[in-house]
Amino acid sequence: MMRSVDRLHGLIALLPLHLVGPRARRSFQSLRLRRLVRHAYETVPYYRSLFDEHGLSPADIQGLEDLQCIPVSTKQDLQEAGVEARISLPYQGAKWFERRTSGATGEPMVIRCTWWEESLVSCLRLKAFWRRGWRPWRKVARVQLRVGERRAPNWIARLQQSVLRNEGFVDCLLPPAEIADRLRRMQPYLISFLPGTALEVAEHVRPDDFPGLRLVHLGGETVTPEVIESVGRSFGVPVRQGYASHEFGQIAEECPRSGLLHVLEESVLLEVLCDGRAAGPGETGRAVGTALHSLAMPFLRYRLGDLVCVGPPSCSCGWKGMSLVSVAGRESDLLVLPDGRRLHVFAVVRVFGDAWDWIGRYQVVQERNNAVRLCLRPRRPPSAEEQTGLKRRLQQVLGQGVDVELDLSGDIRREPSGKFRVCRSLVA
Repeated sequence: MMRSVDRLHGLIALLPLHLVGPRARRSFQSLRLRRLVRHAYETVPYYRSLFDEHGLSPADIQGLEDLQCIPVSTKQDLQEAGVEARISLPYQGAKWFERRTSGATGEPMVIRCTWWEESLVSCLRLKAFWRRGWRPWRKVARVQLRVGERRAPNWIARLQQSVLRNEGFVDCLLPPAEIADRLRRMQPYLISFLPGTALEVAEHVRPDDFPGLRLVHLGGETVTPEVIESVGRSFGVPVRQGYASHEFGQIAEECPRSGLLHVLEESVLLEVLCDGRAAGPGETGRAVGTALHSLAMPFLRYRLGDLVCVGPPSCSCGWKGMSLVSVAGRESDLLVLPDGRRLHVFAVVRVFGDAWDWIGRYQVVQERNNAVRLCLRPRRPPSAEEQTGLKRRLQQVLGQGVDVELDLSGDIRREPSGKFRVCRSLVA
């Protein structure tokens, strides 16, 4: 019975809940939260132990105002507990769809969900695409890492795979020129990219290559204005970004009118914490999420590892829920300097200035706190004067106690997930 009710709530989440009033939306979220908390406590060993350790019971969580009573869990907390302790007991025999985080800062974390949950995540993503003009008969091209084909377990899931999704996949590990050729053969309505891959493919395409293309969607990595401008110019269409994670699926989508990232509150409760309190509009803090429809492997107040900036309480498009100004980057994208300062990598990126004319793909590498190496894959060979100017600006930001090196070899590593990390720090 409970599974049937939860599936019904999942279908309700596909409706345009952002159009209803705040009271109705909060009521739905509170109902989902209460059911999720009770389910996690009764069936998931990790959460039962967590609640018991802190003297909590499901009855203590009656609505959104009680959410902060639940302790925040980190990736390390969940990994130390082990996979089996995080799986709901009634779902032990389910047919799993498995994802893994990139493991950029250590061991990858295993995420398991049922085919129903995976289909719901896909439909929520397509719901966001629907607002951009996508329809089921229009092709979506997804450039991502392929880990093998998985056959859906029943005819409903197979219908969702073959008809509703209407997706074509291109392996992001292929050479950029080959990715461009495959996309030209597909002629999609919408292309979904990792930003780093999109930037590389953009050098091999022209706007008239894709007469039917209407949108490029970027997500999975931090998106800079320079990437948006370059990709949009090459493909000749608007570029929008989304905020997603392996653990939660789609979290927020960019508003085409304001550029704000609207949080998909029908599926995710997102908190932004700054020094332990809720961050206000314009403040940057740590993203903490609760997945309202993850039952096989629940996530309650999970620290996503991202720094995000909270948006204003309203949007010009009429959006009535939570928004973000931007995803500032990963918490791990920090440089530790000899004077004890912790500097986010984008403080370094902001000084590139006119060097964007020749900087292509880049990565900031810190192997010790008094040395930083900027690895570059240049669009063109920079002059000695251009290199000197960039080094001088970097030195001003990092301080005189830090050695700055420019590496033009183009040796930039991908993560196992196919992503490019902006920062690789071994001392953060």
